[in-house]
Amino acid sequence: MTADALIEAVAREIFFGDGGDPTAWDKVRVRELYLSNARAALSAIEAQGFRVVPADLIDKFPEINISNYDEDGVSALNQWGIEVVTLPKLTEGGS
Repeated sequence: MTADALIEAVAREIFFGDGGDPTAWDKVRVRELYLSNARAALSAIEAQGFRVVPADLIDKFPEINISNYDEDGVSALNQWGIEVVTLPKLTEGGS
């Protein structure tokens, strides 16, 4: 999922979770307001030092087991860590 798609999903959840009228979502002003609110919410979360980590990246975390620590195991754990720490902020540019 791209950052823009995630922001849209958050905006839709806020809108429809508030009991929003499905026909109103298609009105540009309403949609843009909720997208702006979703971006602001994610920005506030990121300002506190949190990042959204995709589930597929979490699922790739190598099992921590002494038998995993051959050269390939160390490389796999290192690569996973690099992917996590280089995650971009969702509120910086989108995708």
